[in-house]
Amino acid sequence: MVQGNVILRNVARIDKALYAKNRQMRIALSKIAVLVAALAVTPLLYGQHETITIERHSRGGKNPPGGVALLYGNLDGQQVVLRCTLSHDDCKELSKGEYNIERLLLGEGSYKDCPNVDIYRLGADSFQEQPLGEYCLIEPR
Repeated sequence: MVQGNVILRNVARIDKALYAKNRQMRIALSKIAVLVAALAVTPLLYGQHETITIERHSRGGKNPPGGVALLYGNLDGQQVVLRCTLSHDDCKELSKGEYNIERLLLGEGSYKDCPNVDIYRLGADSFQEQPLGEYCLIEPR
């Protein structure tokens, strides 16, 4: 009987040790999972940088007449239009050329009815420079 109790105590010790090791392993795996998730989400937290070629610009709008700037450009082989309200401080009629375009997150930006983008000079560091302007991106459907 004494030998049986010794065996049971040893089994209990081994069980506790394995439980502690499994717990440490679960904690380590959960930390790794959190790290992987953070790395996967990080690009989503920051805008996406692309290059746009502005080909021309014009003015349009009804209230007031000419109160909207329209920039016509090429983004990844697709013709797009950037629209902004001239009364906004961050609306600029840009000249022809290439620019960096940064797509803003949903709900971010001045224009609520469309995807918002910031435009930077080509090669600009968006963390250190102010955008040249903020626009509503109109893509073909």
